[in-house]
Amino acid sequence: CGGGTQRPTRRVVSQPGPLGAACPVLVATRRCGTQPCPVDCEVSDWGEWTACTAVCGGGTRTRMRNVVTRPSNGGEPCPQENSVSSQCNSHSCDASSCSFSDWGEWGSCSRACGGGLKRRVRSVVGDRGSCMLDDATEEQRRQYLQCNSQKCPSTAAAPLKCSSKVDIAIIIDGSGGCAEAGF
Repeated sequence: CGGGTQRPTRRVVSQPGPLGAACPVLVATRRCGTQPCPVDCEVSDWGEWTACTAVCGGGTRTRMRNVVTRPSNGGEPCPQENSVSSQCNSHSCDASSCSFSDWGEWGSCSRACGGGLKRRVRSVVGDRGSCMLDDATEEQRRQYLQCNSQKCPSTAAAPLKCSSKVDIAIIIDGSGGCAEAGF
């Protein structure tokens, strides 16, 4: 892809006689591979969380990543998730302090490839009467970690081909990255 040149050559097997025609050109140049190369989608790293929209009583915060390069010519598509929002400062404006358990294990990644998130949580311990789950901020109860940032394998190089009219292919995508627009 991207364009190249071929230079086929040939040699004279028999020289022309005095009345014969001159030998044709022995070296030629021709263009080849002129189709454009695939360009994969490229996204930026996740940005910082925005400030919470409320200091107490519940708000939201967001972080985003941008598409740096859009895919073209059959390149790898962009991930579906480019904005993540979470609740923050959901504690009551007159909340008392809360105690928390140790962090749990990290959960599985939200995507198999192309960048996802996994999370872990901890719960409130002690007197739940004075400390409701809503009293804890998102940062105190949940943590997120980026995962599976490697590119998704391309299917453009080896598309599925049926060998008869009764073949059936069932593909299950559990990554959460396949949306209605992808069909």
